[in-house]
Amino acid sequence: MTAIFAQIEVAVADHLTAALPMRGIIVPVRNAVPRTGRPPSYVLVTRPGGGQRNLATDGPRLVVEVVAESGADAGSLAAIVRALLRAAAPGYVGEVWIDRTRDVGLAFSPDPDTNAPRYLLTVEVWQRGAALA
Repeated sequence: MTAIFAQIEVAVADHLTAALPMRGIIVPVRNAVPRTGRPPSYVLVTRPGGGQRNLATDGPRLVVEVVAESGADAGSLAAIVRALLRAAAPGYVGEVWIDRTRDVGLAFSPDPDTNAPRYLLTVEVWQRGAALA
């Protein structure tokens, strides 16, 4: 079997876009930061790496940046995002089945362009693929 894997970074961003407002948190969740009109608070989901684990399972590594106007706000938002990602598996994130997630770490790292308070959350995901027709 040859598998095809969905863009997990898009599925996770969509998942957080739906889950955060249910907790009263209104913040943009993106896969890229706009060049102009950067919001003061946002969540950015990227996939800087990770490889296929076997024929049916991909192993993406996601980095989720959580930026807010204060360190306390960034820390609170990062804690909620971290919990939501841990709770996502096993289960579907959109149309993507996630077997499990592994929290690789959380680091405080102010944004290099704006010096805004920012947390970086790194997560490894076990993502099941679909058969290539």
